[in-house]
Amino acid sequence: SLVLVAMLTLVVSHRLLNHMRLLAPEKSARFTPLRWAESFYSIAPVIMTRVLKFIGIDEDPLLLIIYFMAEGVDPNVNRERLLSPWVKAVNSQVLDGIE
Repeated sequence: SLVLVAMLTLVVSHRLLNHMRLLAPEKSARFTPLRWAESFYSIAPVIMTRVLKFIGIDEDPLLLIIYFMAEGVDPNVNRERLLSPWVKAVNSQVLDGIE
């Protein structure tokens, strides 16, 4: 799915770049690929939000929390990780600061 999303992003990005070059032909050569990629990357969340609103999906913070609770937790409970000792130390410091 990540490959498909990357390909879709690439297609959309290039289509928008071509439209921008048509809108401003005198600046067409100055729309460089790297500059365009950085600009597109920074505005992509706004574009996605507008597309979702257009098709009737409203932004709901609760849905984001539910999504991250379901998908953000690694299903491999007993997997040993390189950073585990440091993550535990930071988490205990954070919890101590809350109490």
